[in-house]
Amino acid sequence: MDNKERNTLYQVIYAISGVTGEDGDELVETFKQGPLEVDKRDFFEIVQRVESLFDCTLDMNLEGPYLIHADEIVTKITKLNV
Repeated sequence: MDNKERNTLYQVIYAISGVTGEDGDELVETFKQGPLEVDKRDFFEIVQRVESLFDCTLDMNLEGPYLIHADEIVTKITKLNV
């Protein structure tokens, strides 16, 4: 992971933390084990915050299951901002 991807990941984690209230370090550990499962309301708020932060559209599956994959979000953002 290069610096741009790492910085993007930290910003994504920060946005997720702002919605879930979980500590950033805890989220990093959670993402090492797999995706974060959230309820529908939190999912939409996380997607909205990340899209606003990076001024992009993530085209996330809005039908569920409501799983947040931080690495997939970072990949989408870095591809959009090449």
